Amino acid sequence: MQSRKVWPALLLGILILGLLGCGEDAPNAGDPSTATPAGLLSLVTASAADGADLPPLPTLLPTSTGSGPVTPQPTRATATVGPTATAIDFDQPVVSLTYAIPGLGLERSLAGTISSNIILSDLASGSRLTKTNQAAVLLDVQQVLENIELVDYPADCPGCVRLDYSLPLSGLEGSGWLQDELILASLENYFAAN
Repeated sequence: MQSRKVWPALLLGILILGLLGCGEDAPNAGDPSTATPAGLLSLVTASAADGADLPPLPTLLPTSTGSGPVTPQPTRATATVGPTATAIDFDQPVVSLTYAIPGLGLERSLAGTISSNIILSDLASGSRLTKTNQAAVLLDVQQVLENIELVDYPADCPGCVRLDYSLPLSGLEGSGWLQDELILASLENYFAAN
């Protein structure tokens, strides 16, 4: 409905601009800055026939053609590189966490390695799944675990979530009652999606 109201106004504006453009004077034939190429050519030929001075032509600057032959740079001797003495262990763990709800018989673990692999395990059922190329997930889990606050796990609460985690490269580890529903929901969602 709005487009039907816009079109007449747009067409009216174009019509007004067209009429204003028709009312301007023609460019001065003697002024080379407003002349067309064909008009400039006729101006030059007419001036040459009259013996009058020609209009100034633009100055053309020379282009760079290079600096001559290319001489090769001397090669430098480099030290041969051998294998490093410390091989990288790509299976080294960077994050490890286990969460359990004893009242439900639920116990799951997540282990991440330097090679961005995540191993998901359901310890109650014995199932295991390896996911590759999970660098973004590992980074998110590490950042969450570095800032997580856990309280002591209550002995008389079988429905509470117990979380144990370890970040071996940063030396952080912890254990306790996970009360943050958002973190628990994120873990459950990740396990359920995989």
